[in-house]
Amino acid sequence: MVRQSDKQPSVLRSIDWWTVAIYVALLAFGWISVCGASYSYGDTDIFSLDTRSGMQIIWIGTSFCLGFVILMLDSRFYDTFAYILYAALLLLLFVTIFNPHQIKGSRSWLVLGPLRLQPAEFAKFATALALAKVMSVYGFTVHNMRHFATALAVVFVPMLFIVLQKETGSALVYLSFFLMFYREGMPGCVLFTGVAMVIYFVVGIRFEEVMLMDTPTSVGKFVVLLLVQIFTAGMVYIYSKARHEAWLILGYSLGITLLNRSVQLSYTVENYLRQGIEVVTCHNEDYPQRLKRRMEDAAPPVFYRCGNAELLSRPMLAIVGISGVKTSPEARDSIETLVRNGTRLGYTILTGGELGVSRVAMNFALEYGGMLVE
Repeated sequence: MVRQSDKQPSVLRSIDWWTVAIYVALLAFGWISVCGASYSYGDTDIFSLDTRSGMQIIWIGTSFCLGFVILMLDSRFYDTFAYILYAALLLLLFVTIFNPHQIKGSRSWLVLGPLRLQPAEFAKFATALALAKVMSVYGFTVHNMRHFATALAVVFVPMLFIVLQKETGSALVYLSFFLMFYREGMPGCVLFTGVAMVIYFVVGIRFEEVMLMDTPTSVGKFVVLLLVQIFTAGMVYIYSKARHEAWLILGYSLGITLLNRSVQLSYTVENYLRQGIEVVTCHNEDYPQRLKRRMEDAAPPVFYRCGNAELLSRPMLAIVGISGVKTSPEARDSIETLVRNGTRLGYTILTGGELGVSRVAMNFALEYGGMLVE
């Protein structure tokens, strides 16, 4: 006869030591990074509480104490209070939207008398608890749309409140829950779509101000469009096993996109030529050789030219200054002397034409009948 024991396994036996080891390693790497970022030359007391590295030791010790308390608590405590903690943090997040306090550039702080609280950080563990309780219900499966929609709502509601606090970076952390959804059976295409959206967002924002060869299209939009086409063909290739169709989608979409941009670029170049503006590349024979010799690989691959091209081969006198700064009478006299003497000696005056020193030099060059490149 086998008698089942009611004795619970010890806390030490139930701990996932691999997870603990990874956590400790991350703490160590983080603390070393803080030491490196805040280190001052000659400072040897990195454990002092007056330094950032010393204060981090206190927070690390606090985290270990909290971890011990969490392990000692009965697991039924989390099951009982999961929804209560989640609702309380949602309330704090909602209040923070209308009563934010900006501290060190962050608008996600809530000040209650002497207490300063950042609900967005505490809401992370509350969301994890609520999500665990939702998914621990008997019969839950991510393949059931109603169940999956409920789990998504638990994640997206605090994300929405945090985004309304203008803390998008903190909100993106919640997307890590999709890794857990994927482990629980969510289709990989959903996870891939989410990762692709993040890539689109980062690339689009990073290169939004960089224009594509003076066309109305930014490099960010163009690259995102190409990535959408490549990822779409890749998903057809992987999930539908339709390799021929995937290559057709990729070939046609990329071909049409590149052809459209080529036509747009050709129209732009043609418009420049009608206005007397030449497009000169580093492969043109009349590209200034002096520029190639002096700048080598740093020489601009393309520049636009209008006027007498021979001026680029003549000796030049460059006069530049800080844009927009008002020039003093003494500075104007010095610029006039430089321009007058340079013009008399046959130098071409090279300047930018912006307000300030460059504009003054340009006006004096025109006044003395000199050659001007700007």
